[in-house]
Amino acid sequence: MQVSSYIRFSILTTTFWLFAKPAIAQYDEKNFIRYSVENGLSNNYITCIQQDDWGYIWVGTDEGLNRFDGSSFSNFFQGSKSLPLSSSIVRNIKRLGPHELGIITSGEFQTFNTRNLSLRKYFVPDSTPFAKHLNLAFDAVKLPDGKYAVTTKTGFHVFDKDGTVKLQHDEYTMEDVGKKRLHYGRNIVRLNNKEYLIFVEENGLAYYNQAENRFHRISSDDKAPHIFYPLSPNKTRGHVLDYKIAEHEFLFFDFHSNMVYYNHLTKKTVATYIPHVNTTLYWASKFLMVNDTTILVNGAVNGFYKFHINRHSGEIKWNGIIYLPNQKVNCLFLDKAEKLWIGTSKGLLKQKPGAQALQSYSLVPSTGIGGRYSAVYRVKNKIYIGRFLWTGGLVIADANTLKAEKEIKFFNDNNMWNEVLSIQMYHPDTLWIATTAGFLWFDIKTHRYGKLELHHDQRVNDLMTLYPENKDGYAWMCGI
Repeated sequence: MQVSSYIRFSILTTTFWLFAKPAIAQYDEKNFIRYSVENGLSNNYITCIQQDDWGYIWVGTDEGLNRFDGSSFSNFFQGSKSLPLSSSIVRNIKRLGPHELGIITSGEFQTFNTRNLSLRKYFVPDSTPFAKHLNLAFDAVKLPDGKYAVTTKTGFHVFDKDGTVKLQHDEYTMEDVGKKRLHYGRNIVRLNNKEYLIFVEENGLAYYNQAENRFHRISSDDKAPHIFYPLSPNKTRGHVLDYKIAEHEFLFFDFHSNMVYYNHLTKKTVATYIPHVNTTLYWASKFLMVNDTTILVNGAVNGFYKFHINRHSGEIKWNGIIYLPNQKVNCLFLDKAEKLWIGTSKGLLKQKPGAQALQSYSLVPSTGIGGRYSAVYRVKNKIYIGRFLWTGGLVIADANTLKAEKEIKFFNDNNMWNEVLSIQMYHPDTLWIATTAGFLWFDIKTHRYGKLELHHDQRVNDLMTLYPENKDGYAWMCGI
């Protein structure tokens, strides 16, 4: 449903008038709907959450897998007729591809088709008691060629689509049971379409090349180009968290209370000290990036944290707040409607409609560039901000730093062409700008601009709001 031009205008102006403040109320428990066994969940201890292409929410617990359709839960357990899990203890749910999810249980790694709930197991055949250690999975990814890479308690395995073992690396054998701590494979991090980093044991690192089907443990003198600075084995990294932000951007958290930003392309590394967090984050904490600059992380003992990252400088800030401090938070998930789901030890929390607070940011001003902002449009790393002033026009700001970089005054100073009402992009690299005097086109590459002649109904005056293009190629415009 389209909002009125008045409401749209009010939201945009408010967004840039207010300074950023911690939205504490946004994560109050009263803003969430709680689901438990009383509502049909198989168990209250939530371990993981995922959403499929149909929109169903899948919830893993310590006793069973659940599918939520918006009103009720369907339960699946070990040996269930419709979805026979290897174990009822569900540790993780991975989104692998269209209509394909991966289930990591205390048994084996399995994939299933969410269209028809058909399921396939991936395991290394072994007839000895060692099989339960050999196949106890920790993480899994789908490779570009359709194979699956899986880390387990004892090693790293690659399976063909039909379940055939294509690579088997096991660090331990049956003789090590009871003598050594068997916890080899951890997270898998994709570097590109053929290279992967694998966290092993407590602070080790391994490398897998999918094109060559080659796996090896990285040593301290390894000079290969895939090694990146924050994870070099010759450093005491002790990283307990990792997250891939974008193709070349990564986040890590270490035991020294540093949140580390790393760009593998530029080799830029920024470590930000976060006080008092090292005692509350642990290996099972997970990053959730809710937008380009906001990260949520669940704690080891209670609640979760919100961090803000400056993608330009790499600096990370924490507001010092622990959200839901009375809850043991095991996992966080953002659905397609951008509603937050929280898995706790006492049930599932779903953010209520309308509970998300409007986040506001202050534009870092430059000399001579004032305010009274009236419209905003983002293209990649630039924000184009209109002002409702005869002496205003357009301000171009960096999306990461929110610093104003350039000012465009249309047809010089003191005229109605600088009173910007709304902005949209209907053609690549070209903005449409509605002003009090009429319409303008603006080339974002060259910063050239000109007047647009629109043959609209003359009875409609002062077209002030441009709406995004619909799927049919048409766009609505609203006027007085």
